[in-house]
Amino acid sequence: MLYKLFLSILINLVPLWALAQTAADIDFITSWRARSYVEPTYLGRVLPTYGTPVEVSFEMLENNKPVNLSNQIINWVVDNAPFRSGPGLQNITFPADPLQAGSEHVVKIAVTDYKGSDRTRLVRIPIRRPEAVIKTPFTRGEAGPGTYELKTRLFYWNITNPNDLAYIWSSNGEGAGDAAGPNIILTISPQAQPYPLRLSLNIRSRANDLETATINLSLVVK
Repeated sequence: MLYKLFLSILINLVPLWALAQTAADIDFITSWRARSYVEPTYLGRVLPTYGTPVEVSFEMLENNKPVNLSNQIINWVVDNAPFRSGPGLQNITFPADPLQAGSEHVVKIAVTDYKGSDRTRLVRIPIRRPEAVIKTPFTRGEAGPGTYELKTRLFYWNITNPNDLAYIWSSNGEGAGDAAGPNIILTISPQAQPYPLRLSLNIRSRANDLETATINLSLVVK
């Protein structure tokens, strides 16, 4: 009796084990790339910002081998809204939404009816606001007499060239216009008395008023 019961349980478990094994053999390899501008020396992940084109692609693997999806209908959904659909559609490009800055896009890939079931994968893509940093030779927030070059470093801008941006510098509240560009020369006279120096840089895209960044730099001239 016990032998028959054990045999019955074993027979009933085999199909479940086979299904679990089949499901585990399917996997996705996904990748995405944002066409944001960053400094050439930047080694981190390039993140999308206002309107940046974002490319997403994938491969589906079965038993660690790429699956030919040329005849499979693939549905793409971006933030719960249908985006594109078609046979063998393994990559898309879409613009990052300006209203999502500081959040993320969620892209759903659905390979429909592959061997009797839909295969899906979610891709989360963080969105960043444009950023900038002023690179200076000052290490302790103090500046003595001399001539110094201040350089602006840009990250996550929807541009192809730094000249696509307007740079508005000011010193202690006095504007210098936008003719200086991203880098300026700061000259401190040897006769200067000690005083606090506050530099401000406002950067904006000439094509998109939403794409801005402001940097403040406080120094003590000694």
